[in-house]
Amino acid sequence: MKIEDRFTNIYSLAVERIRAVSSIQDDYSEFKNKTAIKRIFDPVSELYWTYYENITLKKSSKSDKTDPTIILLHGICGTAGCYFYLFNKLTELGYRCISAQYPEYLTPYEWIAGFLHFIEYLNLSKPCVFGSDLGGFLVQLFVQRYPDSLNSIILCNSYRRTDAFSVSPEFRDIYGNIYSILPHIILKGLYLEYYICPKNDDHNQNKIELREQYAREFMAYELDQLSSNDLGSRITLQLTGEYVYDKDLSGFKKDKILLIETNNNNIPEELTQDIKAWYKNSKVGYIKNGGDFPYLTRPDEIAVYIQVHLNNIKYSQENNYNKLLSSESFNDSHTKTKTGNISRDEKVEIDYDSENSVINL
Repeated sequence: MKIEDRFTNIYSLAVERIRAVSSIQDDYSEFKNKTAIKRIFDPVSELYWTYYENITLKKSSKSDKTDPTIILLHGICGTAGCYFYLFNKLTELGYRCISAQYPEYLTPYEWIAGFLHFIEYLNLSKPCVFGSDLGGFLVQLFVQRYPDSLNSIILCNSYRRTDAFSVSPEFRDIYGNIYSILPHIILKGLYLEYYICPKNDDHNQNKIELREQYAREFMAYELDQLSSNDLGSRITLQLTGEYVYDKDLSGFKKDKILLIETNNNNIPEELTQDIKAWYKNSKVGYIKNGGDFPYLTRPDEIAVYIQVHLNNIKYSQENNYNKLLSSESFNDSHTKTKTGNISRDEKVEIDYDSENSVINL
């Protein structure tokens, strides 16, 4: 290859990268211009939850039972806005969607109380909660205490215990609180090094996709929108000594739990295997690529997983209800044949083709 051609290729890649990152920011700006951000005051902690919502009018409890509201909970370095691609996709599919950002709680108990107030204030009857990494961990603790408050949960690159994040697990509850008082510049550096662009992970030995790099840069930009209290409290929560100890989750059925895992995420492998073994009777959706932020890199695939999960939950609930009305078993006429796009009322199984990174229905 000639030197001129090589320079041209490098220049083209650089221009493409700048345009792609700018494209995410442009899409995000358009989303924020069209969708108002809202706040809810937590009277106990005197802190505010912020959120985006695609429906301004509150739905009745009866409506929520047929098509539950979907609450999106960010991970350790996310915001209410980081789900905007997924939020828009779920809106297109006709779901009521709320993307929430929790405030700087320092203990899981404070977070659980705050989240309970959040869903009660919005008059949500058993919503479905999608949680990434830390958000998924916290919602499991919530279900362990209030199993009847949610319709189902979807855990994306999440975990049920946090000891693998610490070099001294037995003392993490003590020094975890130190992070809540560190200045923003130090915390931002920690987030970039350990959560957004980790340098010592096995996956980084291979070249990552450009869209994953763009997602990382977008999430790095979002760090500047968070206060030092926010950043510090999230590390404190991740280093908590609390864990999901109840395999039964206080009676929460395992078919109401969906695990979504990208094969190249940076969650410690022992935690990834642990949560799959813990919920061994729950379904797992695999995505070949997507990194730690698949809701930015693979929002369409994530949306399909959510849609199929909710359809299966709805089908199961209708099945159980009809069994109560009749002692006769269902006949085959209740099963529908799939043609074209997925029906909102259709039960389907999913088969993920990791070789081609597509979901087969």
